Amino acid sequence: MLSLEGSPELTDERRGDGVYEQIMDIMDHLGDAGVLFGYSCTVTRHTWKAIVSDEFIDPLVAKGALLAWHFLYMRRA
Repeated sequence: MLSLEGSPELTDERRGDGVYEQIMDIMDHLGDAGVLFGYSCTVTRHTWKAIVSDEFIDPLVAKGALLAWHFLYMRRA
């Protein structure tokens, strides 16, 4: 499982500059090698629409991602 936050900007903001692009490269290598892989995302009220959109998911599937975990971030009121 490879962790993303959604967009390249959000991923790099949380995980470090250039991490999104590194993950995309790793996905290409894993897909080319026939290795089973997926991705995980932390879902927040700010990111959920992007994370469940076809524009986000379709390229990951095209790279070979076969499963996804969505972790819900919840705060107490």
